[in-house]
Amino acid sequence: MNGYFRVNKAALGIISLLILAGIIIVASYQFSVKTHREVVEHRPPAPDIPGALFYDIHAAGSDEGKAFIKYMKSETRHIEMPTFHMDITLNSPQYFRLLAMAEAKPGEDRDKIYQTYKDRFDFENKVVFTIMMHSAAGHLFDYKLERFTVLRSNDMEYGPAEWTESNRSSDYHRRGMLIFKGPSPMRDIRLVFKDPSGYGKDKILEWKG
Repeated sequence: MNGYFRVNKAALGIISLLILAGIIIVASYQFSVKTHREVVEHRPPAPDIPGALFYDIHAAGSDEGKAFIKYMKSETRHIEMPTFHMDITLNSPQYFRLLAMAEAKPGEDRDKIYQTYKDRFDFENKVVFTIMMHSAAGHLFDYKLERFTVLRSNDMEYGPAEWTESNRSSDYHRRGMLIFKGPSPMRDIRLVFKDPSGYGKDKILEWKG
């Protein structure tokens, strides 16, 4: 009987080693595929903030990429706060259209990429902004952006409907999507940043529709 248990124990040990070896082989294969895509095919992981890759590299080799960057810069506003600064970009339907064209690989359907963004952000019924915050002093997470921001348009004022933080944000460099919901289309958009202390003047950014 003891011999039987010893054999069973040995068999279980061998099976466990085989399972572990299988897991290692699968993990290694997945890592190799990921590395191949990033290095050989030049396909880095997609950022979780649409267009953020173009913020990082500030350039693109294709005509579509250059067209997107040019448009993105025209829709970006800069604002200085007491301890940090921000770059705010209006993500209009045209923004996503040009982004889809810039991101599409040869043979990919640009309209499908555009539709994916449309389904995700519903930008025909919402106003979407990309917010980039930078500070040499840190503590950016202390600033509750959604609490001190309102949107004015069509003689109405709207509070943020959603703030989506990037998983690449840090206390020194934050990025995210600030989304407002209101009647469409909105014209002559004014994004208002209120002073957290309540004593300073509002800072206002404008986009003419």
